[in-house]
Amino acid sequence: MSIRRYEGLDVLVGAENSDSLQSLIQQLQDLGFTVETAGDGVQVMEKMAEQDFHLLFLELELPRMDGFETCQLIKDAWPSGLKPLVFGITGSLTPEVIAQAKAAQLDDLFLDLGVQLENLSSFLDNHHPSIPSPPGQTNPQGPSGLFDIPFLDQLFEVYDPSLLAELAGGYLSNFPAALQQLHQSIGQREYSQAREQAHKLKGSGAALGIKQPTQQFAALEKQLVEQQVEELPETLRQIEALKLPLIEGLKKRFSLPPN
Repeated sequence: MSIRRYEGLDVLVGAENSDSLQSLIQQLQDLGFTVETAGDGVQVMEKMAEQDFHLLFLELELPRMDGFETCQLIKDAWPSGLKPLVFGITGSLTPEVIAQAKAAQLDDLFLDLGVQLENLSSFLDNHHPSIPSPPGQTNPQGPSGLFDIPFLDQLFEVYDPSLLAELAGGYLSNFPAALQQLHQSIGQREYSQAREQAHKLKGSGAALGIKQPTQQFAALEKQLVEQQVEELPETLRQIEALKLPLIEGLKKRFSLPPN
């Protein structure tokens, strides 16, 4: 079997200092992977919004959002057929780390002790049935992340960036309060009002190229219309999981101030 048998697959390595994992990155490249890096958990989510990855290797002690929280968010928010395999990078396999990894839905823990290439290859072989075959073409639906990138590109071609920044800033300033009001309406069983709130959040998000949260608000609106009350808590939880990456992503894409 060719050493580059994973040619055509994309992997994202989340590490505060990618130089410390240069050995792992080189080994992945030697196996044929195309490797991207991110310096913290929020950057991982931003990268995920830009493209689909087949595998993720995440340091467990990432800044801003640690590897456990980042993995949990991805597993909760990404569609079931598009969830990547997520491996946690750790220097020790303590019972506490193993328990946290299981709770966060990490697919496995990779013990990084300067391992040799054949050991990494063996580790991946254990997951071979779960690792997708190298793609013959890109996903026609585009990345499954937070934003509709082609639509955003069109927006910036047609409209003045300062106008788009103003619109995104308005959405960003209103979003936390609007989401809180939605929670309150559902908690008080004011479902008609909650449906209107979900509809507004869906429409305003779609106008800015916001993808996954818009899909979740659309699902929530449908559940409210059809009175699928038992489904509401899970959908709300998935929306909450996307809140921080969405806020950070809006700031980056529309060049908004950090605070």
